[in-house]
Amino acid sequence: MKIDIEEWLAAAFAADSQQFSELIAELPPSTSQSTAVQLAAGSPLDSRVYALRSVSQDHSVGGEPQLAIGLATLGLALCQQAFARYGPGVADTFPFGVAQFALDAQRAYDRAGRYREQLQVIEQALAWLQANHTEPKLQDDLIFARIEALISLGELEEASRSLAEQQQAGRAHHHLFTILSERLNSRLKSATESKDQRSLEQRLAAERKDSLKSVIGSLQGLAPEFASLLGQLNSEVDSEPDTLSASDAIAKSHSLYQKMGQFMEGMASGAGQQIALNGEIQRVSAVLADPLQGREAKALRTNLVSLENVRAQAIEAGLEETAVDTLWPLYVCYKRLQMLAKAIEALQLIRRWQAARRLQISDPLKRAGITQMYPLLYVELAARLTEQGEHIELLNIIEEAKGRALADSLALEAARDNELLGLENAGQWLPELMVELGAHYLTYLLDEEYCFAVCVTKTGQIHSATLPVGSELIGRYRNVIDPSQWGKKLGFKRQPDDIAKRLSPLVGWLQPLLANGSIALDDHFCYSPDGLLHLLPLHYLQFEGEPFVNRFSLSRVHCAALMQRFAAQPPRRPDHYLTVQVPLASEAANNPGKVAQLGAVAEWLADSGLPGKPLRGTAADIATLQQQPLASALLHFATHGYFPKAGSGQSAFAHSGLLLANAGQLPEGVGDEFGGGGLLSPAQILNGRPALDLRLAHISLQACVSGLAEEGVGGDALGLEWSLLMAKAASVLSSHWNVAVGSSAEFCIVFYEQWLLAGKSRAEAWRSAVRQMMPATGADSGASAYHWAAYSLAGDWR
Repeated sequence: MKIDIEEWLAAAFAADSQQFSELIAELPPSTSQSTAVQLAAGSPLDSRVYALRSVSQDHSVGGEPQLAIGLATLGLALCQQAFARYGPGVADTFPFGVAQFALDAQRAYDRAGRYREQLQVIEQALAWLQANHTEPKLQDDLIFARIEALISLGELEEASRSLAEQQQAGRAHHHLFTILSERLNSRLKSATESKDQRSLEQRLAAERKDSLKSVIGSLQGLAPEFASLLGQLNSEVDSEPDTLSASDAIAKSHSLYQKMGQFMEGMASGAGQQIALNGEIQRVSAVLADPLQGREAKALRTNLVSLENVRAQAIEAGLEETAVDTLWPLYVCYKRLQMLAKAIEALQLIRRWQAARRLQISDPLKRAGITQMYPLLYVELAARLTEQGEHIELLNIIEEAKGRALADSLALEAARDNELLGLENAGQWLPELMVELGAHYLTYLLDEEYCFAVCVTKTGQIHSATLPVGSELIGRYRNVIDPSQWGKKLGFKRQPDDIAKRLSPLVGWLQPLLANGSIALDDHFCYSPDGLLHLLPLHYLQFEGEPFVNRFSLSRVHCAALMQRFAAQPPRRPDHYLTVQVPLASEAANNPGKVAQLGAVAEWLADSGLPGKPLRGTAADIATLQQQPLASALLHFATHGYFPKAGSGQSAFAHSGLLLANAGQLPEGVGDEFGGGGLLSPAQILNGRPALDLRLAHISLQACVSGLAEEGVGGDALGLEWSLLMAKAASVLSSHWNVAVGSSAEFCIVFYEQWLLAGKSRAEAWRSAVRQMMPATGADSGASAYHWAAYSLAGDWR
C-alpha cells in the first residue's frame, strides 16, 4: 500500500475529521488501529497526530517496511507543517511528533536494510528540531539513533567521535549509550561471533524502557494537565538500573502498567481497565519469553489462570481486541502444558477472528495483509493438526495460509465474497474437484526446519506428510538452485552438486502412493509451493533415482482456489498471438546475433498459421502494450527480466519485472544499471491504466528470472507469474534463473509445436519440451539441468 502524502495531509488539516479517520481505517490491520480510528475522529489536530503515531509505530515494528516508511514520512510532514501554521501544539505535540515519527522511520529503514536513508531521515529531523529551538530532550533518542545508523553503515570513526561527544555532554546515562558503545567496540574488534550476555540484557531492558516511555509520552500529549503524575512515572522508568533480572523486569513493568491503568481510570471512564488488562497480558508474555520461568509448570498454570481471567473480563467489558490478544499467550501455555485440544482451540479462535476481520476489507491486496498479525499461526496449527492426524483440517489451513490476495480476488470475481470461509475449507470441495479434473494436487507449507505436505489424489484420497526440508535448508541452498552453480568453487568452499538429491524428500514421500496404486506413472500433478519453494523447480528433484519429470508431468498453481477458475470452463487454445521483443540498447547496437536469437520464436509463430503480430525494439513499450487486444491471446515476451536480490530492500511487487522500451529508448542494463527503458512490474500489471486485459491468455516469459517470487504478507508469492494470474491469465511459462537466449527459444518453440500443432495439452507439451532437451545420459548434471529444467508451467495445464 502506498501512502499519498498530499491526500493524507489534506485530510489531516480538513475541518471535518471523517476523511482522516477513514484513511486510517483503510490501513492494513494493526494492534492500535481501532483506537487510532476513534482518536482521528476527534477535531483537535493534536489527536490526529497521536492517531497517526499509533499506527505508524505499529507498522514500524511489524508489517511492510515500505508502508511503515510512508506513514512515518507522512507524520514528519504533518508535524512540521502543523508547527509552521500553529506553533508547538498542546504539550509540544508537534515537535514531540517529529522526534517520534523520525524514530519510526529509523526502525522501518533498519528493517529494510536501507541504512543510508535511515541516517538521512534522522539527521533531517535533528536539524529541524534544532532550527526550531525545541527542547533538547526531544533530540536525545535521535542522537543515539544516528550513532546506531552510523555503526550499521560501517562509519565507525564518526560513530566513535559522536559517542565521545555524548559522554562529554553528560549523556552517558542514556539507556542506549552502553549498548552502542559495546556494539561499536565489537565492530572495531571484528568480534562478530561473540555474544555478550550483559549486552543482551541491556538491550532487552532498553527495549522495555522504550516501550513504557512511548506509552507515557503518548499520554502526556493527550492529557498535559496530568504532566506531573506522568512525569513521576517517567522518572521511575529512568531511575531503573540498566540491567534487571527477568523477574524484576516483569514485576516493574506490571507495576507501571497498573499505575497507568489507575491514571487512565481517572482521566477517562473505562479506559483504565483496558490498560490494566493489556498490562497483565504483557506481563504474562514476558514470563513466557523467559527461558526458565516460561517453561516451569507451576508458573505456567498460574499464568494460564491469569490469562483466562483477563480474557473473561475483556469479553464482559466488550474489549474485543484485548480478548483476542490473550489467545496467543494462552496457546503457548496450553501447548507447554500438553493441553493440545485447548491449544488447537486457541489457534482456531485466532484463525476465525482473522477471517472475520478480512471480510471487513474489500480490497484483496489489502485484505491479505491481515495474516501478518500472527505470522506463526498456520505453521503452529499445522504442527498440532499433524500430531492429531487431522488430514482434512491440515489441508484447510495450508490453503488458507497462502495465496490470500489471489484467492480473495477469485471469490470476488465469482460473487462469492460472503462465502469466503466456505471457499477456504478446501478439504470439503477439493477432492471432488480433483476427481473431475483427473489430476493430483500437491500443496506445501514451510516451517523453519520442516515442511508440511498434503496430496489430494485424482481419486479424491487425502494423504499428508511432515518432511525434513524447511525454509532454513532451502535458504542455505538458494544460491545454488540454479544448476549452473552446482559444484562450483566459492572462495575456499565448493558448492554441492547434488541439490536435486538433497531436496528430494519434497517428492520422495510420494513413492508409497505410486507403489500402492494411488498415483500412476505419467499422471499430472498440480503443485502449490510456499515461501522459498517458489524458487525451486520441483521437476528436477530426484524421484527413485531420476528426475521427477521423467515419471510425471507438473504444473504450478498458487492456491487451490485458482483451480475452480480452470474447472469453470473448458480449456481453450489462443486465437491470435503477440510477440514482444526488446533487447538492451548495447545489444541492439553491437550484438545482432543476440537480437536474432531474441526474435527466433517470433519468426516461428509468424510461420505457424496463427494470426498475430510482433512488437519490436523501441515500439515495444508499456503504453503500446496496453492498447493491444490480449484476451485469449498467446503473449510471448522475449526480453530481459529482473528480480531484486534478497536483502536489497526492493519489493518484488514494485521492482521485479520485464525490461521494455520507454519513450523511444531501449533499456540500458539489468539491475542496478537499469535505465532508459520501462519496467513491466507486478504493480504495473495490476494497477496500470488502462489495465491489461489478459483473460484466458497464455503468457510465455522468455526472460531471465521471470518465474521468481517473494512471499508477501498474505502468503502470496509476489512476482510476475502471480500478477499475471491475478490479471486473469490462463497459464504462464516462466524461468527460474538467468536463462540462455538460444536454449530458451528452443524450449519455447518445442512447447508451441507440441501444444499448438500436435494438439497436446499444455502440461504434455511442457513435459515434451523438457524431455526433448534432456540428454540420454547425464540428465542430472548441472550443465544439462541448467537448460532443460529452467522453465515451469503455471496455471491451467489442460
